[in-house]
Amino acid sequence: MLNVRALYSNKFIMAVASLLATSCASLPAVEHSTHIQENYYQFEYRAYDQDLPREQSMVDNLAKCTKQPPVQISEVTYLAQTSFNRENPLSHGDMIEVTIDGDDFYSGDYIVDAQGAINLKFLAPLPAANFTPNQFSQSLGQALMAADHYQTLPRISVRVKDLGAVRVHVTGAVFQAGPATLNIRKSEDLNEKRMRTVGDYADGRRLSTAIQFAAGVRPDADIKRIELKRFGVTTIHNLTKLHEGAHADDPLLIAGDEIFVPSTGCFQKDLTSPGPITRAGLKVFISNLTAPAKSNSASSIGLDDREFPYGTRMLEALVGMNCVGGTYHTNARRHATLITHHPVSKETLIVNRNIEQIIRAENRDAFNPVLMPGDALACYDSRITNIRDVTAILTEAISPLTYIGLRR
Repeated sequence: MLNVRALYSNKFIMAVASLLATSCASLPAVEHSTHIQENYYQFEYRAYDQDLPREQSMVDNLAKCTKQPPVQISEVTYLAQTSFNRENPLSHGDMIEVTIDGDDFYSGDYIVDAQGAINLKFLAPLPAANFTPNQFSQSLGQALMAADHYQTLPRISVRVKDLGAVRVHVTGAVFQAGPATLNIRKSEDLNEKRMRTVGDYADGRRLSTAIQFAAGVRPDADIKRIELKRFGVTTIHNLTKLHEGAHADDPLLIAGDEIFVPSTGCFQKDLTSPGPITRAGLKVFISNLTAPAKSNSASSIGLDDREFPYGTRMLEALVGMNCVGGTYHTNARRHATLITHHPVSKETLIVNRNIEQIIRAENRDAFNPVLMPGDALACYDSRITNIRDVTAILTEAISPLTYIGLRR
């Protein structure tokens, strides 16, 4: 006959042995990828070394920056650059007011069409995109004379009435490369009085706005030599002062412009704070299934704890997700794992940290990485907390034996 008590005893012994082995043994250390050690994105990703000097992180990180040669600007590029600081060229979708002295037939409002031209009666489409209003007025006068509508050059005034939306392309060291449509206006944003007035100001068509549309520059971006290609001519623009809050070269864009942000090859902490060409915040995937909290909901992890200001470091996020603090001898000594990706190679990187060790270390900033968009953070319980949970499981295992003993 089956000995129920012996059966439960054997199971109990096996459970005790298994759980004790699990609770006493440490999890195998997750190896940092070779990429972290040899071609890391942030120097702070590397394995923890308490003996590293406080400033060594900054020194080592700067040492791996690619040395950039001086910016070479050709005569053609220089002339194109200086034009950005004068009259802005027309673009697809712009509305202009054409006034010809004594001519009500051709005078009126016109929109630059999808081909970049202005269509006037009895004239072939006249190119307008990338022409300044003054240049277009001269071209229009020549076209009217060539069509025998005028014997002498008429007096023509061309003024911008409304700047339309433009589609540009942003590539390089930005978080979300691709096309960007700028200066889109809703009907409620249009003021009738302003629409009747000649002139427009479209701050939404700036170079910095296009970069913001691409989710901002990455920390490795070279903002001193941002390239703007327009109709085959490339100009170089330095947005360093703009990032610092000062006035800088920030030209208006036209449809078809191509922006390329080169990389310096190194991580620059100055570019990890909200600004005109950097992102304002980031979303992080987090898990805090730690005791005494049994779920993220019980840990009060909400929207504000998943979205952090750009520039937030790992420790700050851990505080936000209730992974720091608690009873020191029981559940304060936790570990955290950061799962991130190299923005250039897309390689997954794993960074492990003893939270309390980093908090108490004098050189903590050398091993406290800045979070990047899409990072994931997870907390692991302390060993004492693990043993406590094991004890709870053992109690549940003993209960049937106690019940059987009482019945006998």
